[in-house]
Amino acid sequence: MQKNSILIATLLLFLSGCVSVLSQMSDEEAWNDYLKELKIHQQHEDRTLASAEIAAVTPSKVSITVTEARPGIKILRQILETMPFRNYLMSCDHRECYQSQLVLAFDQAFRRVKEQGITLSAEEYTAEQKAFLDAYSYEKVLSWVETFHQMLLSGVELRSAQRAVELARTCEGTFQSETEIQLTNFSPYLGGLSYLPKAYYSCLNEHWQSELDQLLKETTDRLGIMIKTAEAKRWIIQKQISPIYRKTLNDIFMKRKQEEEARWNQEWSEIEKKIDWKRPMDDLIRDEVPSLRKTHHFLNLEALLTERRLSKK
Repeated sequence: MQKNSILIATLLLFLSGCVSVLSQMSDEEAWNDYLKELKIHQQHEDRTLASAEIAAVTPSKVSITVTEARPGIKILRQILETMPFRNYLMSCDHRECYQSQLVLAFDQAFRRVKEQGITLSAEEYTAEQKAFLDAYSYEKVLSWVETFHQMLLSGVELRSAQRAVELARTCEGTFQSETEIQLTNFSPYLGGLSYLPKAYYSCLNEHWQSELDQLLKETTDRLGIMIKTAEAKRWIIQKQISPIYRKTLNDIFMKRKQEEEARWNQEWSEIEKKIDWKRPMDDLIRDEVPSLRKTHHFLNLEALLTERRLSKK
């Protein structure tokens, strides 16, 4: 665990140096440098571990013969190391898709080796494919990509939380709107964990995509980074920025709901006295909800009144 922490810290320090001079560097160039440095550290750790294991089980006077890989296998491995693993990951929405990309990449590299007149036995093919799939598994590459982006886009998580709070405040201006909102679009913002007023939800939905796009642009401009592909921008927004917005907004919504529930319970006896429970349910909701909504924005008043009405039968 300590070794892994040291490795990650070293890599982040390296990438920090890259980011500081990224005025002319794209995200793909920064990734290639990051991956190169990562491999150097891993190779060093592998050699250190192998030396320690040999020393532990081998008498000092016994010589050890290390079998070098055949030139054909070395060429195959060199080709495989140049594959765009980050692009594979960002173009896929699930593990199986990424794994399929790896299998195709290995077969493409194998065909390139064959075109050079190099042959591999069935055993060598199977062993090299397994080693490749293990070395660049979904879990490993996902961890690398997440760490890389956290460092590349330094500060974006904090700014996402700040801007989410600002967005929530902006949309609170809809609370005083008298316009009846008919929702026809439920994306790209899918909503929170609690009830949201229609006008408020519509406001969040209207600003959602432009908010996330603008934050990414501000961050890349500030750091001097150029995100080259639409897939990379989509991945960063979906995996790194959007979750912070959603969590921050949901925390705000739940807090407001809890506050309004407490006030509703305190005021219920007075509210109940003013309601004519003999009216049809539709009329009751039509007449009572608008005035109650002025002070109870995050409660599902229609459901609460219906529940109270049923409890009186």
